[in-house]
Amino acid sequence: MDSQNPLLRASLLSGNANPAILVAAACFELSGRRCGAWPAAIPLFVMIAIESSFECGNSDAIECLPVAPGKSGKAMIIAIVLILLLLLVLGPQWWATYTFRHYGEVSPHIPGNGGELARHLLDKFGMHDVPVEEGKKGTDHYDPERRVVSLGMDNYNNNSLTAIAVAAHEVGHAIQHHRNESMLALRTRLVKLAKTSQQVGAGAMLLLPVVMLVTRVPAAGLAMAVIGLASMGSATLVHLVTLPVEIDASFGKALPILRQGRYVQAADEKAVRRVLRAAALTYVAGSLASLLNLARWFAFLRRA
Repeated sequence: MDSQNPLLRASLLSGNANPAILVAAACFELSGRRCGAWPAAIPLFVMIAIESSFECGNSDAIECLPVAPGKSGKAMIIAIVLILLLLLVLGPQWWATYTFRHYGEVSPHIPGNGGELARHLLDKFGMHDVPVEEGKKGTDHYDPERRVVSLGMDNYNNNSLTAIAVAAHEVGHAIQHHRNESMLALRTRLVKLAKTSQQVGAGAMLLLPVVMLVTRVPAAGLAMAVIGLASMGSATLVHLVTLPVEIDASFGKALPILRQGRYVQAADEKAVRRVLRAAALTYVAGSLASLLNLARWFAFLRRA
């Protein structure tokens, strides 16, 4: 691991090998490569890990004082909690990736591929004008603005259990849209609102130091920070609303369709359930990371 890694140097400066910093340092090293859901969780755990190892008079970790030996037990508990939170945030994404890969092998007894099934189901439910597109691997989604079902090239072309289940899941979203179901409509509106509020929030956080320097009024800086926090809250709200939408697409739509239409054999139903569960949980990692990040900044504002 590179000695120029700032997290590793922070650990060395602290005089103790804090596991939380070491985990974050390893994550820092990996962040330049493809690391799945790591990037979403890195900033949160880095900030908390460094704070747990130093008593800081300011924001510069290099000028912070190491934790006293008598506090090492508390630091260790914090480190353990952080590692457990890391597993909680990233575990669902790892499990979903494993499940998709495990059931992604071609099965000769499945008569058609994911693209064909999606087209058949869309026509069956009267959505003849909704196209099915082939996209890049791992980009399966339904676009409510364009009204398009997009499947990754593996699920579009393969006749695997993963392909069949994911195709039915995305068609489930199309059915939600076709029926004007309230949760999907709410999520679509919130996504648009979140994009705007995140842009405003990012601008507020960038202007925060300038406002503090020019006005020298703590309340003005606090107001800017609250605006930034509110923008993060909008993203968290989108994630929370997304979860029931995803669960309904898997178990309220896709599973009954596959079962009643006998698109999968009874022996495969358990595997299909797992794939649909994985499809519904793909947003869990982002939801948990978003909640933890929001809590972290809220705690920061309370101390400010």
